[in-house]
Amino acid sequence: MYNTYLISLRKKDNFVDNIINKIIDIDQRAWELKSSTEKRLKENENYLKRTLSKMEEEILEEGKKMGKEKYDRLIEEGRRETERIAGEAEEICGYLEERFKSIHKDLVEELFSKIIEYKSP
Repeated sequence: MYNTYLISLRKKDNFVDNIINKIIDIDQRAWELKSSTEKRLKENENYLKRTLSKMEEEILEEGKKMGKEKYDRLIEEGRRETERIAGEAEEICGYLEERFKSIHKDLVEELFSKIIEYKSP
């Protein structure tokens, strides 16, 4: 009977040892899984940061490019408007000069005649 008791205890010890070993294995796998998951999360985070940074740079470059194109377009429009206004001013000045030339002689004569009339009572 004592032998049966010892055999029974050994079986229980083996059973407990097996359970403890399984718990240790599960704990080890859980730790490895946690470590692997944290590593993957860190890698994904770094990848997302790099991707986001690259996207921000691309968006900024595109914005700069669009801004420069719009700036250049506005400068060109301003240059053409300046040329148009200068052309109109030149036409007006030319017209005024021609008008002045045509009436200059008459104005001088009229001015002298008014001065003479004024001096003669």
